[in-house]
Parts: sequence; structure tokens; C-alpha cells
Amino acid sequence: RLPPLLCFHHDNNCTHISRHKQITIFVQVIMTEVIANISAWLDNITGTEGSLGYIVIALFVIVVLSQGGQTKNIEEKKEPEEEEEPEPPRNFTLEQLKYFDGKYDEKKEEDKPVYLSLNGTVFDVS
Repeated sequence: RLPPLLCFHHDNNCTHISRHKQITIFVQVIMTEVIANISAWLDNITGTEGSLGYIVIALFVIVVLSQGGQTKNIEEKKEPEEEEEPEPPRNFTLEQLKYFDGKYDEKKEEDKPVYLSLNGTVFDVS
């Protein structure tokens, strides 16, 4: 068994830290130093303190805007689609079909629909 890399002493008790925890702490320390150095370098170049934060925010905005067409707009509410009444079956004789000629119907005071029959299938073409 390998000895622990880190050992903290508190009140004469030795607290050992697992290898996994040691690696995690090491990576955190290194990343903190790297980010601090990059931030200082950017501040020096731009002359603006906190420029790394501005760059991160700008990149975030660019990513969000580039995904604009792919995201769902929660605020946009769709109007419920109108339910259309099912059309009745169109089984007409030739005499019945002659009525649907698109002319004005005086009884109903509106134009009649225009029906067209093709190979036994009746279409509403009004």
C-alpha cells in the first residue's frame, strides 16, 4: 500500500486524504493558477480589470444566439387549432351534384359550394 501524499495534523491526529481527493485538490490548485494567470494576462492586454469575465459572458451570448433557431420559445403560446367538422360523405347522384354549382342560393342567401366529381370521388373546390 502506498503512503498518502498529504497528511494534515490537527490536535496530534493525522488525517489522511485518499489519492482521488489528492488528485482533485491538485487539479483545482493548478486550474486556479492557470485561470488567474490568463485573467492577469488578458487584463494587461486589454487594460480592463475582469476582462476574462467579459469574454466568458460574450462567448455565452454568442453560443445562445447561435442556437436561437433550435431552441423552443417558452413564452410563445400556440393558439389552439380550430377543430373542423368532419365532412359528410359525398355520395351523390348526377342530379344531386348539379345543385352544387357555386351559384347564389336565394333560400340560404349565400353562394352554394362548388363540387366536382372525378372517377366517383367528389371534391369541394369552392
